[in-house]
Amino acid sequence: MIRQLKQFTINLVGGANIATVALMLLSGYSDRFSPVDYPLLSCLGMAFPIFLVMNLLFLFFWLIFKWRKMWIPVVGYLLAYFPISLYMPLNVRQELPEGCIKVLTYNVCTYGGNFKYHDAFERILDYFEAQQADIVCLQEDVDTWRRYSFIKYEKQYPYNDTTLFSKTKNSTNGVGIHTRYPIIRGQGHAAGHQQPLRRHTLVEGRPFPLPRHSAWRGQG
Repeated sequence: MIRQLKQFTINLVGGANIATVALMLLSGYSDRFSPVDYPLLSCLGMAFPIFLVMNLLFLFFWLIFKWRKMWIPVVGYLLAYFPISLYMPLNVRQELPEGCIKVLTYNVCTYGGNFKYHDAFERILDYFEAQQADIVCLQEDVDTWRRYSFIKYEKQYPYNDTTLFSKTKNSTNGVGIHTRYPIIRGQGHAAGHQQPLRRHTLVEGRPFPLPRHSAWRGQG
């Protein structure tokens, strides 16, 4: 009886581990889903670190109680190699090529999404100044809580362009680009029957895509 109960528990935990691996892979590769066609699935990437840690706990469990089952979480990590390398990249320090451009992306939550911070806009701008980025691409780049704060960008980034979409009575959303280089031309791109979600802007004659809302992994 005890042996059967033990085997049942092992099988139950094994099934839970396999389900966790499946969810880890689904969330890890969720950036392959179009946010226009699959808005919910494309956001599953936010749960990726949760399943990453859960799989690690299963690894410790098998190491202690049934080491022969360790192959389940190990295979899971191997299959999730690419999303793991994106989430926790091991960057080797190297010399920057001459004339390179530093690009930074950030979800600013309309400059007031995290209410525990005072002077949120100033904190974000200070971070941009510390990073010394040449081009800043922002999600939720809308000045809804504090009018005319975009004027402060001009001191560091004299060229600015923000595309608003999903503008309703209760909310406004948009993506923006703030750069030290002249913006030559902007072209909107509609996604299906939705309003334009991104804009390709030519900076110094080079095509540069703004990050697509809900599909860009960056700061914030």
